Amino acid sequence: MTVTVPATVTEAATWLASAPAAGNPNAVLSLVLLAAGLLLFVFVMTNMIRKRAQRPTTPASDTSLPPADRLESIRRAAEQHDRLTTLMVDVEQLTRRCAAQLDNKADRLELLIERAEERIAQFEGMGVKDVGAEQQSAPTTDPTPAPAAQTQPPDPLAAEVYRLADAGKSAVEIAGDLQQSTGTVELILNLRRA
Repeated sequence: MTVTVPATVTEAATWLASAPAAGNPNAVLSLVLLAAGLLLFVFVMTNMIRKRAQRPTTPASDTSLPPADRLESIRRAAEQHDRLTTLMVDVEQLTRRCAAQLDNKADRLELLIERAEERIAQFEGMGVKDVGAEQQSAPTTDPTPAPAAQTQPPDPLAAEVYRLADAGKSAVEIAGDLQQSTGTVELILNLRRA
């Protein structure tokens, strides 16, 4: 049996179409193998196209640029990466510093609250609230008590704050004169009014 190989695509198509009709069993097998090969070829090509489309283009993979330009674009990409890494480290350090400052402020606030509670307890122990209640029930001619009639605070800072407040200075001025925070001065003055 002599097998002739078609020379052109047209002859091959004609031969494959006529082979099953001529009763050639090898022609059916050839047709199946040709179809399987064609499907395999299409499958491989579509996968290659998909992979190429999904792959990000990097400066090194861009072959349209001359080598010197590719090197320069790789250097720029590396510099950008370094800058981003440095920025991330700086942001992390800043976050840690801010968290530490917030923790310090929270600790200081807790300490001030404890001191305020201690002073309130001292004033309650001295009967400051009872004196205020007695003064309200007793008729007086002067609605504001004289500074000398008020109880003297045990704290020298509080005494100085009271003295400056009685002289007519504001809390901000007192804080500046005594080199204390305005909040501390206001707290002392509010405890005096309580």
